[in-house]
Amino acid sequence: MKKTSSRASLVAATISVFVSLLLLAGMFGNTLAVASMANTRAGTSLTTLTSLNDHVPIRADSDSEFISLAASEDWHGDGSFASPYVIENLEINATGSFDGIYVGNLTVCFIIANCSVYGAICADSGGYPYEYGAGIAAVNDTGFVVIRNNLCDGNSEGIFIYGLSSFTVDRNTCNNNDYDGINLYACVQGQIEENICSGNANTGIYLAGSSVENSITGNTVSAEGYGIYLYRSGRNSVADNQCKSDGHGILLGSSGNCTVSGNICQVETLSGITLEGSNDSTVSGNTCSDSGYYGIFLDSSSNDSVYGNSCDGNKYYGIFLGGSNSNLISKNVCDSNSFYGIYLYSSWWNNVTGNTCDNNVHYGIYLYSASVNNVVQTNTCDDNLEVGIFLFSSGTENALRGNDCENNGHYGIYLYSSNRSQVIDNICHLNGFYGIYLFNESSNNTVRQNTCNGNAGAGIFLYLECGNNTIENNTCNGVSSKGIYVLQGCSDNIIRGNTCTGDTEGVSIDVTSIGNSVTANNVGGATDNNDWAWVVAGIVLIAVLLAVLVSRRKRQKASNNGKRKSKR
Repeated sequence: MKKTSSRASLVAATISVFVSLLLLAGMFGNTLAVASMANTRAGTSLTTLTSLNDHVPIRADSDSEFISLAASEDWHGDGSFASPYVIENLEINATGSFDGIYVGNLTVCFIIANCSVYGAICADSGGYPYEYGAGIAAVNDTGFVVIRNNLCDGNSEGIFIYGLSSFTVDRNTCNNNDYDGINLYACVQGQIEENICSGNANTGIYLAGSSVENSITGNTVSAEGYGIYLYRSGRNSVADNQCKSDGHGILLGSSGNCTVSGNICQVETLSGITLEGSNDSTVSGNTCSDSGYYGIFLDSSSNDSVYGNSCDGNKYYGIFLGGSNSNLISKNVCDSNSFYGIYLYSSWWNNVTGNTCDNNVHYGIYLYSASVNNVVQTNTCDDNLEVGIFLFSSGTENALRGNDCENNGHYGIYLYSSNRSQVIDNICHLNGFYGIYLFNESSNNTVRQNTCNGNAGAGIFLYLECGNNTIENNTCNGVSSKGIYVLQGCSDNIIRGNTCTGDTEGVSIDVTSIGNSVTANNVGGATDNNDWAWVVAGIVLIAVLLAVLVSRRKRQKASNNGKRKSKR
């Protein structure tokens, strides 16, 4: 009996709780239904909203105005966090009005959902931020705000948020607006998720005015200017968006400490992702292919990490650093770009590590114009049409270590007028001309422990006044005509401990290259052709001896003439 009574009590209590929940659901009505959308995607398509009620533009600029309007409109809720006011299912033609729905300076909580708003026009002067021409505008509201599943097309701005904190803008469609799809100014900790912002004249989603700690996630955007643009707005997350534009897919302008990850960016003219004066950010796991200029562009940006991105098939470069220092460029795939896989221009102290840069039209990795103190290591730069890794007038102290540069059309590694760099432990096989090529006064470099086999011209080639280099402990075997070749005034180099077997000439130095130290090289069956140096030395010795003999003959002749005169 006690067990039966206990079970009956438990059943009664369960029924009581269930009935209470039903009563609460009836009390809140549509409010709870709309609020539940926070965790589920709206079932109604934005382009097929039905059962909308025609309504004039809405404007409330204080709690009292809003509460009075809510009472007259019979909007559900009481403005608390548990029961926010709900504005829903309206169609608003805002033609001739500054905003379709404007709610400003409120402390109450509210939701705007399932509304279609169009035709709002920005004031020509004096209206900012209260007359911004937005389909929906929320300004300086301190309560919790949700703007969800609305259609805001054909306005000056689709949705405009100013000075809000801890808010949500999700699942809206904001297309074909004169400026931006969604515009956030001076906003904190907003969730901008799963919106569609297409065909806007300026930007799909725009953050400015020190908008920080916002999450821009899962949106689909396109615009004539920028897909997503952060201006002077740091510490934001931009993730898993699809961005198309005529300009930049994602642009961070003076916006540091951001995370840009998992986005797909395709643009017509400029770059998939651009960091402009933006430091300490992470750009990872993005796909930036087929862009008009660059996949990823760092412009005057430092201490950024760019890793695990795919930057293929861009019309210029996969990844481009211009005047950008102390960045990590790691584990990116930069293949089949029309110029270079990775390009550093006047950029210092960068670490370019573990990238794949294959099948580019010109170079795999290119350092140009005083790009100094960079580390380029463990990259794969194969099958490029010209060069695997190219340093052109790249200053000093670059380190090229452990890279794989094979089957390139011209050279595996190429130093042009580049000094005091290290080329160590690289593999440079089967390139069209030379494995490693030092040209035009590339001096004071160390080329050590590289393997350069099977190159068509030479394993290692020094040409045109490249002096004071150390070429040691390299392996240059195979079918090439020369293992190590020194030509045209390349003097005072140290060439020692190299293995150059199977070549026609192991080490070959021409007559104009003097003062080189060639020691302890293993040339196997090849000839160690430093004979021209001995020829030059022999010619010099003979010339000296002839000069001495001529001088002696002249003195002897003069002496004989003197004796003849004295006898007379």
